Amino acid sequence: CTFSKKMVNWLGVSVIDNTSEEINDLVLEMLDRLDDKFEYTEEDSYLQEQFKILTESYKSYGLASIGKKFLRKYSHILLN
Repeated sequence: CTFSKKMVNWLGVSVIDNTSEEINDLVLEMLDRLDDKFEYTEEDSYLQEQFKILTESYKSYGLASIGKKFLRKYSHILLN
């Protein structure tokens, strides 16, 4: 944990907690997934792919996807 804090500080990154609305959106998305009601638009798939490319460029790892409403909300940052 200490290493992570040092690395974040060294990189000049700020950690921002998710809002209650963002957490709620993700919970609802997961419930839709569990009920087979979840759908991606072409834009959602594109944003997920852009996120994957970004994380790979920073040598990040993992196969997690990001909540589609979160990606839509911050797409202006992702697509710069």
